[in-house]
Amino acid sequence: MWSTIARLIIRFPFWALGTVLLASAFMGYHASQTKISHQFGRLLPVTDSTYIDYENFKQSFGEAGNTVVIVANPKEGIFNDVFLAQWHAFANTLRELDGVKTATGIDGLVTLKRNDEEKKFYTQPIWDEGVSADSLSTLFRQLPFYHGLFTDAEKENTLMVLRLDPDIIYEERIIPLIEEIKWHVKAFESATNVDLYTSGLPYIRMANTLKIKREVYLFIALALSVTALILFLFLRSWRATFISLSIVCIGVVWSFGLISALGYEITLLSSLIPPIVIVIGIANCIFLINKYHSEYRQHHNRVLALQRMISKIGNATFLTNATTSLGFAAFILTNSIILVEFGVVAAINIFVVYILSLIIIPAAYQFSPAPQKKHYQHFDRRWLRHMVFYLDEWTQKKRPVIYVVTVVMLVLAFTGMSRLYSSGSLTDDFSHRDPVYKNVKYIESKFDGVMPLEILIDTKKKRSISQVKTLEKIDALEQKLEAYEALSTPLSVARLARFAKQGYYGGNPEFYEIPTRQERNFIYSYIPRDPSNESILYALTDTNQQVARISLQIRDLPTPEMRTLLTDIERDIETVFPAEEFDVTITGASVLFVKGTDYLIRNLLISLSLAIGVILIVMAVLFRSWKMIVVAIFPNILPLLLTAGVMGFAGIPLKPSTILIFSIAFGISVDDTIHFLAKYRQELAYRNWNIVESVRASLRETGISMFYTSIVLFFGFAIFTASSFGGTVALGMLVSFTLIVAIGANLLLLPSLILSLERFLTNEDFKSPPVKILDEEND
Repeated sequence: MWSTIARLIIRFPFWALGTVLLASAFMGYHASQTKISHQFGRLLPVTDSTYIDYENFKQSFGEAGNTVVIVANPKEGIFNDVFLAQWHAFANTLRELDGVKTATGIDGLVTLKRNDEEKKFYTQPIWDEGVSADSLSTLFRQLPFYHGLFTDAEKENTLMVLRLDPDIIYEERIIPLIEEIKWHVKAFESATNVDLYTSGLPYIRMANTLKIKREVYLFIALALSVTALILFLFLRSWRATFISLSIVCIGVVWSFGLISALGYEITLLSSLIPPIVIVIGIANCIFLINKYHSEYRQHHNRVLALQRMISKIGNATFLTNATTSLGFAAFILTNSIILVEFGVVAAINIFVVYILSLIIIPAAYQFSPAPQKKHYQHFDRRWLRHMVFYLDEWTQKKRPVIYVVTVVMLVLAFTGMSRLYSSGSLTDDFSHRDPVYKNVKYIESKFDGVMPLEILIDTKKKRSISQVKTLEKIDALEQKLEAYEALSTPLSVARLARFAKQGYYGGNPEFYEIPTRQERNFIYSYIPRDPSNESILYALTDTNQQVARISLQIRDLPTPEMRTLLTDIERDIETVFPAEEFDVTITGASVLFVKGTDYLIRNLLISLSLAIGVILIVMAVLFRSWKMIVVAIFPNILPLLLTAGVMGFAGIPLKPSTILIFSIAFGISVDDTIHFLAKYRQELAYRNWNIVESVRASLRETGISMFYTSIVLFFGFAIFTASSFGGTVALGMLVSFTLIVAIGANLLLLPSLILSLERFLTNEDFKSPPVKILDEEND
């Protein structure tokens, strides 16, 4: 088959290149339509109960993640005439922005007043330009409804809440709106010398989106620069470098085109695909061009060298790309939307860039001059010969040292793994020096939380929320919630009932309490009954007044602390609301993230195990020797164990961004094993079953290409350390570390095991497999 493919490409290079260009032009059109996602990564599948609960909440109460908060810390205090006038003007400016529905600060708060003639409450602003700051301070302290909501406990910071149009928060229009808000924030700080701290889910999402937008191009530029430099230093050929870069650039176009054609958007994860395609594509090019130069050096026949380049290692490169693709395809098994999209696009693109290299390299070299001596002199470089010599020396004579070092590594790996823990938070990937992270932590220190948390209480009966018994239960739960330092002041219909009673009794703070059964009817008769308006009452209950909502903010805690906190809250809920009478649901962005992280870690470990199993089956079919497969897989498991150990010692937690490392690294590292075993089996047949000489020859030929590609992969993944996302930095460092350990294991440990076990491993089945990976004829 591969000989036929080789002949077709070499005989019809114009058709081959033309087909690639036409298909790439089509994908280029789709690439131009690619959009960046304006949402956080959707970790949970749509069938998960936690995801369904959140969607049901949004259907009943509307979007909860559409608020931006701005906290001011004026040096002269918040109850200052100059500051209040400035804060009021600032709020008015923000209200005029297209996309801002409301801007509520301390200057816009109201108190309830009774109108006995019309038998209803009306609102009266507690501040206007004629009210002094001292008067406002006195009045505000008599309104406990607002305490903790718009000021901190010390009354040194005040908070403004911007409610954005929910129709634009997941669209591209949100970016200029957030940028405009940021511009006005900076202008206010410059004009007033007051420090402002801005946060909220839309604000964090846009910071996330803008970073992705910048970094996707940064990574592509770095990947191209680093791999081109390494490729030229190794091959000393501008032509080989240009052809290889052309291939991976087309691969990048395909990666963006596939994202768009499949109806996906660019996320934090999928933004990594183009540079990964570049790195893996360059590795393919190195294997193919090295083989071409190696063949040409033997007989100086360019056409024959190109044909043998494909026919001899076509199966090997196909299978190594298949195993790499399987490593990415493992993410499809998670059912997590963001990981499924990443796995689908990455797995397809791995094969696309392989096919591109298989077509473009022989076709392009058809129109190029024959290689010069300098282009294949790198095979004879002194340091490469020394490297191969020392590899041979160690595997032949110092195997006990290799085994002792391996055992020590295993002990250290398991020790480090015992310290592993899972964690993660919505802002976990932001640098601690990032203003977004600093703002979140400052607001948390003053108001105890930024991330939305919702508790829904279903009474199972219509119009039962306003019953005094229910209000007292909600109030009792609120008292328990206020004891948690990680939770902000809760807002619910019970708190509103207290405020209504205080208003009914002329604003006397002594009456800020739940109405009695006797007071309930005549106080409630003053409350408007029109559910179509946007009053706070109808934001805290559903239209049937059957479901009540306790709305609060929670600190962006690491997953273990968040999990513990949610468990404690559930325990408090059970003590107040019996399960047989009430259905209580906890939801919100933080809950989604915690449940999503747990779901991903569990499913990624399963998918990793399945990926390893599938790759083992593929290798078993190829080599037909289960003994060889068991031994060969160990050098690829060892790097994963060591990486897990390093994570444990370094305190790097298991989270969605770091758990990806293992599937990616395993799929790539096993490629070297396949190349080595394929060449080893070929040498066995050629050298009449001489195991020692076969291992030595395999190291000499495949070792150089394995070393070259590993260096490219190491520095290629190391570019991710330039990211401003902590998870991406960890992924870059740990994958690079894993691949370096893997190349050492495949060049030292694997040959040592083969030599030590000799005839036990290399049996007749291994010699005559059902599939030829390397064409052994005339080799």
